[in-house]
Amino acid sequence: MWPRLFPGMTYEGKSFTNEWMKSAMNCPPLFSAWLHSGAEHILIRSRASGVQSSTPKKDHYELLLMRQEAIVALKEAVNDRPTAIVTDQIIMAAFALALHPHERDQVPNSPREMAPLSNLQLLTRFTDIVIMDGHVRGLHHLVQARGGFRKLEMPGLREGLSTVGI
Repeated sequence: MWPRLFPGMTYEGKSFTNEWMKSAMNCPPLFSAWLHSGAEHILIRSRASGVQSSTPKKDHYELLLMRQEAIVALKEAVNDRPTAIVTDQIIMAAFALALHPHERDQVPNSPREMAPLSNLQLLTRFTDIVIMDGHVRGLHHLVQARGGFRKLEMPGLREGLSTVGI
């Protein structure tokens, strides 16, 4: 199903969206983080296109609840595991959350108009996003706990992290 939604998106001959979705289905923090990221992306796109929500406070509140659920799931996963067992999925969940910090002001006319995951290089997806220093340090710590950058195996994870200087 997922490869049909994002045709032609492959990494080393495999549909990386299919791999990512399988990973998310087996990792609740990653699933929650992507739900939050996707919901925020949809909200930003609708604002950029001039569509005003009839319940903007409710939209904001629901996003905060989704973010809280993802953060709680991520904290539980990290606290329940020795650092030697930090997985690529945990790092990707933290990365997804770092891409959408609630502290960042939402710009209604954001240049991010493409669908998430529409570019294998991921550079165009991340070029207008500034990740806060504390989040970068946290991601760096998780990567080190995983065994370093070279140990990351999830398709696209290294490329995405490299765009923010990890």
